[in-house]
This record gives sequence, structure tokens and C-alpha cells, in this order.
Amino acid sequence: MKLAVLLLQFAVVLCGDEEYRCPVGSYLGKTVAVKNGKIKSKQWSWKAAGWSPISRLGHHHEQTHTSTLCASNWALPPSCQSTAHRADTVTRQPDQFGSHLEFVHNFKVAGSSLTPYFNCEYGKSSSGPAHGHVTIFVVRDPIDRFISACGELLQRYVNNLCPGHKTCGISEGAKTGAKWYEKWRRNQHDLKGLVAAFVNDARCCSKASALEHFSSQSTFAATATRPIDMVIHLDKLNEGLDKLANRLQHRNTCGRPAHHNSYSDKPQHQLPSPQQLRSALNAQPTLMRQLCDVYYQDFVCFDLPFPSVCKH
Repeated sequence: MKLAVLLLQFAVVLCGDEEYRCPVGSYLGKTVAVKNGKIKSKQWSWKAAGWSPISRLGHHHEQTHTSTLCASNWALPPSCQSTAHRADTVTRQPDQFGSHLEFVHNFKVAGSSLTPYFNCEYGKSSSGPAHGHVTIFVVRDPIDRFISACGELLQRYVNNLCPGHKTCGISEGAKTGAKWYEKWRRNQHDLKGLVAAFVNDARCCSKASALEHFSSQSTFAATATRPIDMVIHLDKLNEGLDKLANRLQHRNTCGRPAHHNSYSDKPQHQLPSPQQLRSALNAQPTLMRQLCDVYYQDFVCFDLPFPSVCKH
């Protein structure tokens, strides 16, 4: 069976579709061919099951030559064909620190803590990347990140609270298209139904205010101005920062980043807690498997372990 899978991956690689791959960079090492083969094989299997790309979605992959979730050539399920409208682009672009470091942002992965830390350690620069830059990308377990994004959306839409405890001021019209919000307004106590609607919005590239928080981590990685050199796992952040300093021959002097949990990772008044959302998700294995498909590229490319229910 394993031999058959490997042969299929090799055959798909030979058949083209070169944009179906991991975000480029030396972080992949010797695993690049196998991982890219898995991405292409998964696209092939989805299309064989009746999934298809949606041409009205984003075309950022034409610039990066890397297809990601919500790209116009990324296969989506038949149930998403009429509702998908969010593109494969994100508004936040990488930051350059000093003359050494490019930091590629990734929503819900401690960016608000890491930015001031890098500013202290390496110095902020407004210029573009210079020769010799190291480009890094910090990643997080995709399911944890999804739950955190759900918490942030609840805060923004329901409590009108944005990061920094600022008022969001999102109009009702800007919320149109968020299936989860429609569900919330009908029944705030049906957590299983709410989580199912959140998964649908992520899976089907729904378009409404702040739904880019459901964008894949690979989508953010594709904003890098140069190939990614290092990927740091959030659960091993300090170890990764030490490796970065060694690579840049830099002596850390600014301590460690502040605790990375944002307000959306903590229980909020009158809103379901992250633990309640996670329990509702765990109780629905089909939804978990759908999320594993949504973020398949992230799991494979960044060596993030699949939940047990998704392992074959």
C-alpha cells in the first residue's frame, strides 16, 4: 500500500500542476519532493471525488507560483461552488527588522508579541530585504489556530471588540456572508451547529469581515518576499528563537516575547470559551476531518501533526 501511494505521488508530480506545492524555501530541506507530491496527490484525489476549482476566487498564485486555499485553481467541494468568494490573499505583509530579518506574519500565531520582540532584538527597518536576510515563519497547530480564530470572530462580531480592546465598528452589512453569524443570531446555544458553520466558512472560503483569519498558514507564507529559510513552531518558540539568533550570530538581549495568548484564546463574557468550542468540534469527527482537508497543506508542509481522527 505504501509503495502504491508513493508511485501515485510520483506520477502526479510528473503530470504538472506545479503550483500545487509547499511555499518555497530552504526550510523544506530534502523533504520538498515528497511534500509537494502529497499536495498534488491530494488535489488529484479531491478532483476525482468531484471537487473543482472556482475561477472567481483569487489569483495571487499567479504571482507566487504557489497555490493555496481559496486560490482560483484550488479544488473545493461541490457544496462550496455557489458560496465561495474569499480570495487567496491577505492584507498583512512581512516586516523587515534591521538588515538581517524578514518576519512573515501569520494571523493567530503570536504576531502581536513577536513584532515588538524582533523590533527590540534586531531593529526595525522600513527598507526591503537586503542580501543575506533570513526569512522566518512561525506556525501553530491548525486546529488550535482555527479555534482561536473563531474566538476572535465572536469578539469582533458579537462584542464589537478588536485587538487592543478597540471598538471594531463592523456594520451588519459587512457581516453578511458569514454563515456562522447567521447561525449565532438564530440560536446562540447550539454550539455544535455554530462550530459546523465556522467550519463551513473556512472550508468554503466565505467572504465577510475578518474571515481572512480562516486563511491557511500557507497563504500567509506565500506573502514572503523571498524563500522562507526557517519555520518555527509556536509550541517550541523559545528554542526556535535561539536557533534564529545562532544563525544570525546574534546575542539575545531583550528577554523573551510576552505570553502569546491573545484575548481570543481566553474565555469571554457571554461567549463560548475556546474549550467549549473545541469540545463541540471534537464531538463531530466529520467536521474535524473536513478541517484536516482545509488545512492539509499546512499540516504537510510545516510538519504539523494531524489529529488522530484524520490519520490514515
